[in-house]
Amino acid sequence: MLQTVRNFLMYTAVGFVNTGVSLLLYFLLIALHATPTIALALSYCAGMGTSYFLNARFTFNQDARGAAQVLRFLTVNVVLLLMSEWSLHEILRVLTRSAYLAQIVNVIPMTLIGYLANRQFVFTARYDDHENRIYAGFFGGAVGIAIIQRIWVTLGGYFFSVIHHVKTLKWLLIQGLIHWDAGWFLAIARHGYVHFTQLAFFPFYPVIIRFFHDATTLPDTVSGVIVSSISFVVAMYYLGRIANRLFSTRVAILSMLFFAFFPTAYYFDAPYSEALFMALSLAAVENAYRRNFFLASFLTALATLTRNTGALLLLLVFWQYLTWRGMDLRFYTRAWWKKLDYRVISLTLPILFLGAYAFWLHKHYGHYLAFLTAEKHWHRQYMPLWDTYANTLRQYITGLHPILASYYLLFELLSALLSIVFIALSIWSYRTHRAQGDWILYLFILTWIASTEPSINIPDYLVSLPRYLLMLFPGFILLAERFPRFVVAIPLLLVFAITLLRLSGLYYSGSWIA
Repeated sequence: MLQTVRNFLMYTAVGFVNTGVSLLLYFLLIALHATPTIALALSYCAGMGTSYFLNARFTFNQDARGAAQVLRFLTVNVVLLLMSEWSLHEILRVLTRSAYLAQIVNVIPMTLIGYLANRQFVFTARYDDHENRIYAGFFGGAVGIAIIQRIWVTLGGYFFSVIHHVKTLKWLLIQGLIHWDAGWFLAIARHGYVHFTQLAFFPFYPVIIRFFHDATTLPDTVSGVIVSSISFVVAMYYLGRIANRLFSTRVAILSMLFFAFFPTAYYFDAPYSEALFMALSLAAVENAYRRNFFLASFLTALATLTRNTGALLLLLVFWQYLTWRGMDLRFYTRAWWKKLDYRVISLTLPILFLGAYAFWLHKHYGHYLAFLTAEKHWHRQYMPLWDTYANTLRQYITGLHPILASYYLLFELLSALLSIVFIALSIWSYRTHRAQGDWILYLFILTWIASTEPSINIPDYLVSLPRYLLMLFPGFILLAERFPRFVVAIPLLLVFAITLLRLSGLYYSGSWIA
């Protein structure tokens, strides 16, 4: 703990030094009659160079290790600069018009984020060449799979969608993906929360779209698709790392393929929050496995602001903390509490973030849990799992539903069956390996939530379950671990991919699928 505090204080001190260097050089160049533009550019570069060398030497106790590290440093700090510019703009718009006060408010969280980003991505611990090659392979594989999956989804939209206009490339890549919830996310990104019903959609994904739009000036529709596409790659990368850490490289590759070509995976390509949520979730879990609990908790907090189910990730992170500390679930004993250390404090971050959002909701809408009230405007209400399953089965057997086609009801029932299979696989894995017991709880709770929120006005009793399956990431890993042989995995993957192709066409047509 003391070392972490020392490093952070040193990082802050370096920030003062490089700011001073930048200002002094700027004033000197102006005195030498340089133009303000040239003076600003040169002084900013000098400040960044000072920051790089001082942080490497004194904050993180590393040598400056060449072009790769310099490139990471430049990339991270350019992103941080864009984030800081956007954050300052929003503070000026929402909190205060004083530029001085706004920067004081802005500098505190941005300094913390800058420290974490540089520690995590720039001044990282050395890995051996073999591990580096594995990680590079997973990233390259994630990019390749994402490209192939995007082409596959686009082909589904081209061959199986039914529309009354020409299927242009722009429509296939962007406009054809703007349906249903995507429109709500984009509206929030454009104008903020205007209608109370919009509160059912959590804020972080629209905020990222708005940030990307402001930073690049690209249309918000394009920004939404790009954010989702990048997040999809990140999600697959971390899924592969988790599967490889727990099982094997083959299991990791199969997990990524099952995940990418799952029948409702077209949501990863559309302006929906699924891709960003899974990127944050899987990065949080992987960091928990690496015992980086502060970053894991921070990512969990961001995931919680992306979807309300993000709070469940705290279960997985806390479970890894207990495992690392050699603790069981006997929290009623004094010995249990004595084993806790300072890192457990970081696990409160998701609660603090969600609490801050709740206070914002209360300030603007008079209700701490306004997002739950907003759900009622979408005719969503609680119904026990056995009732939703029974009602969907009855609708399918009788064929009397006024809106939903029989194939869609069958798809919902198969999704329910697959969620049960995922839970069964987690129980089998725990009995076999005596590990990942937290996966059983996570899969069960998330399946219960997804299966007990019917839309009564349609009525559709398992309305979101096929889409919620994308969040059951342990299921994809366990499926690959249980059936690693290609003679079983390839036929299953083909079934997933063919169904994805067909459902992509329906989604492009504007049909409701999950």
